[in-house]
Amino acid sequence: MYEINKLAASILALSLGPKDAAKIPQSKKTRIPAINSQHAKIAGNCFVYRLHVSDHRQLSNINSILSRHKKSCSVLSVKTRTEFPQEPIENTFTRLNYELSDTNRFGAKPFKLRYQVDRLARNGFLPPQKVISLLPKISELLTSYGLEATLSGLRRFSRNTPYPGPTVESVEFTIATLEQRLHEFVALYDDHAPDNPFELAKRHVHINLIHKVIVTPAGIRLEGPEPEPTNRVLRKYAENIDDFVRVVFQDEHGGPVRYDPRTDLARIYHERFRNVLDTSIVICGRGFSFLGFSHSSLRSQSCWFMAPFVNRNGRLIFAEKVLKGLGDFSSIRTPAKCAARIGQNFTDTNATVHLEPDQVFDLQVIERNGRDFSDGVGTISEALLREVWRRYGTKKMLKPTVLQIRFQGAKGMVSLDPRLPGKALMLRANMRKYDTETSWVLEICGAGFKPLPMVLNQQFIKIFEDLGIPMSVFLDLQRSAMKHLRQMTALSVNSAKLLEDSGIARATGMPRLIRDLAQIGFDYHEDHFLYSIVEMAVVTQLRDIKYRARIPVEAGVTLYGIMDETGYLKEGQIFVITEKAPEGGKHILIKDKVVITRSPAMHPGDIQVVDAVDVPPNSLLRRLSNVVVFSKWGDRDLPSKLSGGDLDGDIYNIIWHEGMVPRTTYTAADYPRVSPLVLDREVTIKDMSDFFVTFMETDLLGMICTTHKQLADQREAGSLDPDCLTLAGLASTAVDYSKTGISVKHTQIPRNDKHIFRPDFMSPTPRVVVSSEGLADLEKEEEVDDDAFEGLDSERRSYRYYPSEKTLGHLYRDIDENQFLRTMQQQYRAIAPRSKTQDLTTRLLAYLKQNAVNVFWDQHTALASDIRSSFEDSLADLLYEYEPTPHHPLSETEAFSGQILGRQSGPQGKPLRELAKTMTERFEMVMEHTRMRIRFGDAVYETQDIDDLHDPRYHDRDVEALPRAIACLHVALNEEGYHDRKIGELKSFKYVAAQIALEELPKIFRGFRNLPIGV
Repeated sequence: MYEINKLAASILALSLGPKDAAKIPQSKKTRIPAINSQHAKIAGNCFVYRLHVSDHRQLSNINSILSRHKKSCSVLSVKTRTEFPQEPIENTFTRLNYELSDTNRFGAKPFKLRYQVDRLARNGFLPPQKVISLLPKISELLTSYGLEATLSGLRRFSRNTPYPGPTVESVEFTIATLEQRLHEFVALYDDHAPDNPFELAKRHVHINLIHKVIVTPAGIRLEGPEPEPTNRVLRKYAENIDDFVRVVFQDEHGGPVRYDPRTDLARIYHERFRNVLDTSIVICGRGFSFLGFSHSSLRSQSCWFMAPFVNRNGRLIFAEKVLKGLGDFSSIRTPAKCAARIGQNFTDTNATVHLEPDQVFDLQVIERNGRDFSDGVGTISEALLREVWRRYGTKKMLKPTVLQIRFQGAKGMVSLDPRLPGKALMLRANMRKYDTETSWVLEICGAGFKPLPMVLNQQFIKIFEDLGIPMSVFLDLQRSAMKHLRQMTALSVNSAKLLEDSGIARATGMPRLIRDLAQIGFDYHEDHFLYSIVEMAVVTQLRDIKYRARIPVEAGVTLYGIMDETGYLKEGQIFVITEKAPEGGKHILIKDKVVITRSPAMHPGDIQVVDAVDVPPNSLLRRLSNVVVFSKWGDRDLPSKLSGGDLDGDIYNIIWHEGMVPRTTYTAADYPRVSPLVLDREVTIKDMSDFFVTFMETDLLGMICTTHKQLADQREAGSLDPDCLTLAGLASTAVDYSKTGISVKHTQIPRNDKHIFRPDFMSPTPRVVVSSEGLADLEKEEEVDDDAFEGLDSERRSYRYYPSEKTLGHLYRDIDENQFLRTMQQQYRAIAPRSKTQDLTTRLLAYLKQNAVNVFWDQHTALASDIRSSFEDSLADLLYEYEPTPHHPLSETEAFSGQILGRQSGPQGKPLRELAKTMTERFEMVMEHTRMRIRFGDAVYETQDIDDLHDPRYHDRDVEALPRAIACLHVALNEEGYHDRKIGELKSFKYVAAQIALEELPKIFRGFRNLPIGV
């Protein structure tokens, strides 16, 4: 909603068109949260606006314009009758809040339940009056079915209640219909469902159920509870989890509120968002106020709120008291820095070992020339590390020797030092960020389980180009990657490796299923669902390469960095040691002149050349794995030369590709320390919440990086251009903004007179859609923009794209995305046989029944039906819960591939990738539980921690894994499963069952080599 310049509005109203309108001096429009104070109370629930046309003859013109604009919403021409409500909707909201707050009424019910009831009205599923009418029925269901069943039923009820509209019958919203529907959903509650959030939190000690509040410019939505990794605060107040909520600030479409130079957003940030942070969010009579945020949540515009509560000792706990209990922050007088230090307590961590005071020691800081060579790194003894292994990463084959930790007020990395006796944790003063002794638990937030791949990006490639690396090197790398992609769909073994390497569908077992099918003579190309997952993986990598220049470098690796505690490495030397599971065996990189860098790289000096050397066989460094070790000698520490890196958890890129080592390098940037904003008093919660709003409004890192990309392409000197060097310095300031409180001003950004002209490699990514044939396709762009909409759409910012003659432009145009997809699908049609009378999974079931001799599976069919029902209900919930736009649930392919296709008018780019990441984490929990239940049956519910199922005492249950898997596959193929109007029929359970069956079958035949070939 906007207030716009009246003169410009008048010109547009006179239909002078965009060309004439452009001649009028433009003034900033102001975005407003509501039309007036009355509208502000209900703006978040206004889903239909009525426009009064003074002359009905204008309707035909309006319809004509709408029909030409292909991306506009659908239009229905129907006669409607306007009926005004008996009382204003804000009054009914007040009455509902009274019902949910008054302890003599519904307010005496558990908060979890009242939250879900309030959500029905706040999120617009039902009018408040309807919700009030449902309260007696909800009370009845609570008594009959219990709390968790009623909560689950309310969530499913909200997802399956249609939105009122011209195509929906009014009978759908009668109280009788609503009560019946709600009763059915409550009765369907399954406490064994794999993603049942209430059971999930019981099975995983590191999971909490957290309510989430979405604050937008127009209103507030209630979501959750959602499973979230625990943190120090939530562990400390585990009995009062419902008193904490995660609050996310975002735009109406789901992404962040973006800076627009033509729009004044002050009223959104300072009137709307600041008001929420300065007061409370009232939910069912309870006021939740600002508490704090972690460093990562600051950039994602989310924070923690809490409601005051009385703990088990009868003490009133409120926000200030919680923060005081975390440590002493009184000496930190910079709001941004204080918030960052407090934010360490909100970082997602896994609690491991409880330490005693005599097990924690100080380690000397290594400083020279005012430089800290040991910034953020300590050591850990072998005995203590083994204790950590027993509690962290228990399912990983490879045990890490470097950990990213949080301990009391300390943060950073620790590496194995086998010289240390007993259980010892060695910390440096530079790791201790504040004083506290309230917790003695060692917390882990990352570890070097495996070497990460080295992948280029647009910034890296531009700097390499400016350092003299020929374009041909990058074209060769890209063409090699594209050739690799083309080969991925031809053979099963290649497709399986693609899924494994990319991480796509790994948790679902699909890579192994494709490989195992091939072992017994079945081709996955015969199955459209399996092919669609592989196709999604290929398309995802294809677009990463074309639009983000994410080109893999085989002769490269990405690793955590630490310091050489032995002092063996000389200045300009690094030690690189890697190890992969299940292959095993350590690999040491020994090579003169290798490249080392770190992302984000914007300054030419962010890329340096060093020597990778070996160390003596008896060196303790040989005991490490998956780490790059830096020398502690020299005038300046190497990490600080690489985009201002340190050793508290930064990861570094090492490249030994012969063609990518520049002959010339530039002196690393050395930006002066920015003096932070310091107060003459202690920092308050208000100071930190003010900083949160200011950061949302003034964080210009994205704009700086975009401008740098444009100028580096347009200027002759590229990233060496003075303006680009200035932007690199501003990026450094913007990165530190979250700690210093010093922001970059718009006036500091070098002016770009060609800002509306962008190189072609920065052009928007077309959305991937599914064709009528069920294969991936690209959305067709509109050939002609509608002039009327061009003038009316004040939000559209038109850029012109030119063919870049730099390396990135040639890389971009070297890939014909449409041709690649066409070729891949032609190959699929040629490979996929059409003559089979039965589909692949049906033939696989026959194969299993024939070859699983003396395996009796019939007695497991009832359990199999139950497992399938639980899985499909959970999957359906997930498909709805993570839909990027309302009424457009995800597909099974999206869930299994871990990728979400963009929807029209929905979030794109990074917000969509973040949503896909969260969805994948949740789906992995569903898959893990389902697979465990097939493998171990109901033993899943006999153990407090799901990891205990690997204990030998459950071996007899494991023996029944194959018959249970066959029963599940039989049920999936012969019984009707979940289906609804929007999602359709769910079909993926049979692949989960098939994967486990094929994993267990060789145990009977003692290996795949002895298995007969299927037909």
